[in-house]
Amino acid sequence: MVLKDIWINSDRTREGNIITSLHAAADDEDKDLIEKHFLTTICHGDVWTELDIVDDTAKALMRGLNIAADHDFLFQLQSGLRIIHYEPSSRPEFLREVKHKTHYRIVFKEICTTIDRTRSLSGVMKVLTETVSGAFEYCTVHL
Repeated sequence: MVLKDIWINSDRTREGNIITSLHAAADDEDKDLIEKHFLTTICHGDVWTELDIVDDTAKALMRGLNIAADHDFLFQLQSGLRIIHYEPSSRPEFLREVKHKTHYRIVFKEICTTIDRTRSLSGVMKVLTETVSGAFEYCTVHL
């Protein structure tokens, strides 16, 4: 089994829930395609640091405090040892608002090889083809 441990935007649908909804909406033929193109979820969920606190940036790390808009300049993006400063008006849209993150884990049955470790062009093309097929099936069934 493989454990995927990530910090996801708190308002995003969890990967395990997406896979569950795909299975629920699919007929038998589509279920075969989903099982072919998606990993098998063993279990998944948000990580809890205490009985009543989800491990996230809003409640657990920031303890419910917010950074005032007039102080957000104190929190600049860092790249290596350089500090990158964006003026609010020139900051790319995706950087204008800091999204709260939630610690999320999902366990998959299959153990896979990442595409960068695939040694042949035909292997890479097979992965890319199956990725597109899986995305197409997701859009067809889910949307």
